Amino acid sequence: QNAPVGLKQSDEIYFYVRLKNVIDYDHFIEEKNSKELPNTKEEETKLLERYIKMSNIEVPPTNSGLYFIEDLAGQGELPQRGQIMTLNYLGYFINGESFSNTYETRRPFNVKLGEDDLISGFQEGLMKMKAKGHYTLVIPSHLAYGEEGTKTIPPNTTLIFEIDVISIQ
Repeated sequence: QNAPVGLKQSDEIYFYVRLKNVIDYDHFIEEKNSKELPNTKEEETKLLERYIKMSNIEVPPTNSGLYFIEDLAGQGELPQRGQIMTLNYLGYFINGESFSNTYETRRPFNVKLGEDDLISGFQEGLMKMKAKGHYTLVIPSHLAYGEEGTKTIPPNTTLIFEIDVISIQ
């Protein structure tokens, strides 16, 4: 019913699914009931450490503190400043609550690298991505909206983005 325009019944569709974690039922209930977001930097640090451990993220953070996870390798060259990237993304908090989703709006995001006003963790991550790849960014608050936050992003909040790079021009 809500298929993209041009998709035929005979077309093949590929889904990439990543199992993030397997937990027992009691732990699931505990996680489900703890939907709190941090108020302080110390609380954020504890939640982030717990998230990294529970999600089995084994890549070390970059020097800045960004966790860059290549879920599906892209193709071609790394992007350069001034190029335009077209991508879809899902942005959410550590508690799983979504705050932005281009898949839902069906409007891919276009960004001119190095020139558009993006949080530093997002910009850093984009510079490591290739076209047709799928990536996850775990962005601590000091690379996002920090202690101030925004109307929709609470202070001291780690952001997670799952990103599909459609093209780089």
